[in-house]
Formats: sequence, structure tokens, C-alpha cells
Amino acid sequence: MIEDKRTFLIVDDECACREAFRIALEDEYNLIEAETGEKALEILQRREKIDLVLLDFLLPPGIDGLKVLERMRELNCEVPVIVVTGKGTEEVCRSAFKMGVRDYIQKPFKVNELRETIKRVCGSPEVRKSHVDQAIEFMEEHYCQPVSASDVAQGVGLSYPHLARLFKTEKCCSIDVWLNELRIDKAQVLLGNSNLEIREIATKVGFNDQNYFGRVFKKHTGTSPLEYRKQFVKNDFSTK
Repeated sequence: MIEDKRTFLIVDDECACREAFRIALEDEYNLIEAETGEKALEILQRREKIDLVLLDFLLPPGIDGLKVLERMRELNCEVPVIVVTGKGTEEVCRSAFKMGVRDYIQKPFKVNELRETIKRVCGSPEVRKSHVDQAIEFMEEHYCQPVSASDVAQGVGLSYPHLARLFKTEKCCSIDVWLNELRIDKAQVLLGNSNLEIREIATKVGFNDQNYFGRVFKKHTGTSPLEYRKQFVKNDFSTK
């Protein structure tokens, strides 16, 4: 196995399909094969580095493609997945995308289509980081609006559960916590450097409810917005 190549896991019970993947991809990528869902999960749990899973939905009786996805999410396994199947229904596709599948290819696939899809999904070595960075950028741009964590996920083109898992893995906190901390940081600046009323500041940093703003502010700072402003003014005068 060549170490500087990306490693893909092919999950398909049909020998001919696995052979087709080998012909199309083995010159550029390291390939590992699994003919059952059970085998795929064993590989994912024992290996540290899998860059992409090419997953057939219609696996033999036991753990099918959807079950593989469910188990991957339960294990917090955030390896990108491309579904490859010839008999997927729209309902199955919706379920797959809700669980974070990055793309979908019909069998029999065309080699160029397969390669383009892989390039699109794995174009950046840090796919997970890029999505989290996009989410943070979206929050920086829209914190003054009443956007929610679900709106952030929609803004970066991911399902909320998938982005939430990526965010928790990389930043060790939830999207909601990050967004509220951003808003409270902005509110602290306004409380200390403007004469705006507290209700106006709450609105300017994305809170429609002043009471909720006050609760969130106190949770993050240990004091109320009014107390914070009084303390800020007191400290400001004491330095003059």
C-alpha cells in the first residue's frame, strides 16, 4: 500500500462492481474492499485513516447501507460517504443525505463521473475543517440576524445533524454555544462603547427577546447586561 495516497473503502457485495472500482481508481488511490456491512464497520473501527467510503445500499441480508450509515454516525465516524447503487429510491436517497452522505452515483457508473464526484467530495484534504470554517464565517456575517444553528447548517449546505457532529468534533462545543458566545462578545462591546439601550443591543446581536438575551448573557459572563455596563463604566472612570 502506498502511504501518500488517499485510502478509500469500497463496500459492495458484487465482485464485478468492486473490480470496476479497482480498474477506475487503483492507480490514484489505495483501495480496501468489504463485501458486507459488517466487514465495512470492522474496517472503519480498527483503521485510523479512511478518506472516503464508496457504499452500496443493497448489501446482503444483515447490515445494509443505511444501517452502515447509522452505525458510522453512532460511532462519530465522519468519513465522507458516496452512495453507489442501481436501485435506490428517492426515499432512500433522502434518508442517506439526512445522515450526511456527500453524493450519489447510479450504477452502472461512468468512470469520468465517478472521478469527478470523488474530486468534488475530497477536493480538500481537510473537508471537515472547511465546513466548520464556513459555518463560523456564516455566523460572523449573520449573527445580528435571528439565525439558528439549523440556519447555519443550511447556509453551508449540510444537514444540521451532520454539521453539528463536525463542529463538536473540531471545536468541542455546539453550534449554539459558539453562536451565543459570538453574540455576547459583540454585545459586551456595545454595552461598553455605546449609549444604546439594552433592548436595542439585544436586537443588534440577534436576540428578539430581551429577557432571553439577559439569561444567555449572564450564563456566559456571570453578570447581567446592566451590571456589566455599570461595572465597565466604573472601571473606565477608575483608570482616568
